[in-house]
Amino acid sequence: MFYNLTFRAKIFFSQVILFIVFFAVLTPFVENTAAEIVQRAFIDETKDVIAVLKPAVNEQEMIELINKEKTFLYMRLSLYNADGKEVAEGSDQEEGAVVTSSIENSVVNEALQKGYSYQEGFPRGYRGRFVFIAVAFVSHEKRYVICTSYPYWQIEKMLQNFEKSYLALGSIILLFFMFMTWLVFARLSQPIKQIIQTIIPYQEGKTDELPIITLSSKVEEGDEMQKLADTLNSLSGRVKAQVQRIREERNEKEAILESLGEGVMAVDATLCIQYVNFIAAKMLGLSRKQLIGTPLLSIEEKAKQILIERCCQLLVSCQQQKVVMTDSVSLGDARKLYLDLIAAPKADERGAIIVMQDNSNHYRILEMGKDFVANASHELRTPITIIRGFAETLQDLPEISAEMLHDITDKILRSCHRMDHLIKSLLVLADIENLPLANLQNYNLGQLIEECREHLLSVKPDARVEIIIHGEQPIMALVVADLFELALFNLLENAVKYSASPAYITIVLQKQEDTISISVTDRGMGIPEADLDQIFSRFYTVNKAHSRKLGGAGLGLSIVKTIIEKHDGSISAVSEIGKGSCFTILLPAQHL
Repeated sequence: MFYNLTFRAKIFFSQVILFIVFFAVLTPFVENTAAEIVQRAFIDETKDVIAVLKPAVNEQEMIELINKEKTFLYMRLSLYNADGKEVAEGSDQEEGAVVTSSIENSVVNEALQKGYSYQEGFPRGYRGRFVFIAVAFVSHEKRYVICTSYPYWQIEKMLQNFEKSYLALGSIILLFFMFMTWLVFARLSQPIKQIIQTIIPYQEGKTDELPIITLSSKVEEGDEMQKLADTLNSLSGRVKAQVQRIREERNEKEAILESLGEGVMAVDATLCIQYVNFIAAKMLGLSRKQLIGTPLLSIEEKAKQILIERCCQLLVSCQQQKVVMTDSVSLGDARKLYLDLIAAPKADERGAIIVMQDNSNHYRILEMGKDFVANASHELRTPITIIRGFAETLQDLPEISAEMLHDITDKILRSCHRMDHLIKSLLVLADIENLPLANLQNYNLGQLIEECREHLLSVKPDARVEIIIHGEQPIMALVVADLFELALFNLLENAVKYSASPAYITIVLQKQEDTISISVTDRGMGIPEADLDQIFSRFYTVNKAHSRKLGGAGLGLSIVKTIIEKHDGSISAVSEIGKGSCFTILLPAQHL
C-alpha cells in the first residue's frame, strides 16, 4: 500500500513515523537525563552552601551560618565532622521530625569516603520518601560533611516539569523541522509535478509528440530541476528526430513497396497479416484495411482460395526450414493469372514475407509469340498452297486453254499480292516497334485527316467521308506524319471494308485541355462485344472468312495501336452489331 502512495504522501507518512519513533526513544532518554540533571543541580546547590560555610574560622561560626541557611528550601540541613558526628543541623519543623536516620548516616559515611553521596529512601521519623545528598569539604584545616535532604515529591515535581519542558521543546523543534522539511520537499517537488503534468497528455495518447517542458519563473536557470527539464527537452528533441527519421524511413520503404509491380505481404509466426501492399491486396481480392490484422487462413474468398492455400503452405514451410522457397500458381479460366510465389523467413524468426509476382504478361507474350508464328505460318501457307496448286496444274496440263491459263495466272498473282501485303505489314510492325521518334514534328491534324480522306477517295470513290473539327483551328500535334497517316488510313480502310457500299464515315477532331481526340465512326456491320478486347491483337479477325475474302490478315488494327502508342497515345473502340463501330484516338496535346 505504501508503494502506491504519491511522493508527497510518502514523505508525510515517513515524517509521522519519524515523530512516533522520536517520542518512543526520547521519553526514556528524557527521564534518565532529567534525573541526572536534577541530581547534579541539588549537588551543586549543596556545594553553594559549602561555599558559604567554608570561609568560617571555627565550628561556632559555621553553626551560626547554618542557622541562617534555614531560609533555603531544605527539609533538613546538617553538618558532620570527620568522625561522622553531627555538629549542627537546621530543619523545617512543619515537614517532619528532626531525627537522624540510618540512611543519613550511610550518606555521610559514603561522602567521607568518596567526596559526595546521593541516596533515596524512606527514613524513620520522616513522612514519605526523601532524597539525601552529602558532600565532603575542608574548612580551617578540618574535614566536614554537609548533608541536605529533600522530600521526593519535590524532586518528582521538578522532574515532571523538566520532562514536560524537554519533551515540549523537542516536539516543537521536531514539528518545526518536519514543517520545514515538508516545505522544502513541496518546493523541490513542484517542478517535478510540472514535468509530470506536461508529459501526462503524451502518456495518455492525447498528443503524438512529446511536449516541451517549461518550468515556472520561480525556478532559477542553474537549478537542478531546470537542468533536468532541459535534459528531458533535449532527449525529447532527439526522440522526435529519431521518430521522424524512423517515420520517413518507414514511409520511404512503404512507397518503395507500393511502387513495386509485385505483391508483398508480411505475416507473423501465426500467419496473421502485418503488412500488405496495394498489389497484393488486389491479388487477394480484398482491401488493405480488411487484410491487415487478419489471419491469412481465415480469409474466405472463393475465387482466391487456391492462392491463399498455396501462400499459407509456402509461408509455413519457409519458416520451418528457414530457407527461401518458391512456387507457382495459375488462377482463372478464361483469362488466366500466372503468379510466381517467393517466401522468405524473417531474420528474427517471428514470421515471414511473401512476394507474389504477376507473370501473366510474360506467359501471354509467349502465347502471343506462339500464336503469331502459327498465324503467320498459316497466312503465308495459304497463298503458297494456292500458288503451288496452280503451278502443279500448269505442270500437269501443258496444253491448257488461254482462258484457263489467264484465270490461273490471275489467281497466282492475287496470292502473290496477298503474300506481299502480309510480309510488308509484318515489316511495318517490326519497323514501328523499333523506330525512334527522332523526326517528330508539329503537324496540323486537320490537314493530315484531309489528306487521308483524299487518299481513301482515290481508292474507294463511292465512300462518303465527313470531317468535323471542334474548337479553334488549326489543331497542332507532335507526330510522325507518315506513320500517323498510315494509322488513320488503316482505320478508314477498315471502315469501308466492313460497311455496305457506299460506306458512311464520320471523323471528329477536337481538343480538350491537354488532350486531343480523333474519332472515326462508321455504319458498318459492327463488332461483337466479346471480341472488342482482342481486335487490336495481331492476326485477330472477327470474321475470318470475310477478312480472307477481303485480303485481310488481321494486322491492320495492330499496326494502328502500335503507332498510336508510339505517340504516347491510346486507342479504344465501341461497337454495336448492325449499327457500326467507333474508334477513338487520344493524344497528348504537346507541340514544339
